[in-house]
Amino acid sequence: MPVRQCVLSVPTRLRHHLQHDCEALNSALRIFLDAIEHHLRGSLGASTQARTGAVAFIHRFGSALNEHTHFHVVVIDGVFKPDPEQGVRFIATQTIAADAVRVVQTQVRRRNLRAFVRRGRINAQTRKEMEAWDHGSGFSLDASVRSRPTTERAWIVCCATAPVLPSPPSDWRISTRSGCSTACPNRVQTGAPRSSFRQCVLNERCALWPTRCSRAIY
Repeated sequence: MPVRQCVLSVPTRLRHHLQHDCEALNSALRIFLDAIEHHLRGSLGASTQARTGAVAFIHRFGSALNEHTHFHVVVIDGVFKPDPEQGVRFIATQTIAADAVRVVQTQVRRRNLRAFVRRGRINAQTRKEMEAWDHGSGFSLDASVRSRPTTERAWIVCCATAPVLPSPPSDWRISTRSGCSTACPNRVQTGAPRSSFRQCVLNERCALWPTRCSRAIY
């Protein structure tokens, strides 16, 4: 069945809270997944009993290794609905229009801003000001990558990881090679197995060092 990669970024003003507040992080991810599922049901005319599936990746750094908490979600591009004869039936969606992406982005923005107000992270006046900002109030949703789950296209950006260490060891260095930021121990450059090198590759959305919120439950 087809899958789609959805990437959500949030305004800079909110990223610090996602980086250091696990409850805010979990809430933002749940809102994101709920909005995607709600859209898929509506676009396919399915009832509230229809469900989709997704694998979520929480990325904490940007291309310059700057603090940038955001979400990559590989979503099954359709819904599973109850069927009296087959038990369950899968209905795939073929395309997602730019207008539909904007609708989902707006839902995610409004619900997240309200959630941040309820948690006391921002006040109501700040929420109103942010809702009036141009360009989606700083929220950005991309859902342009669609592929089969057996191909690498939807997974390669999501799954590249680096070793999680409490602090950079002395023999590690940061460099840029072929457009990708890499953080690799010197020994990897001197004959380590290929698999070891792959574990050290950092693409533009991969986290390197852990923070207090290194785990999310959703």
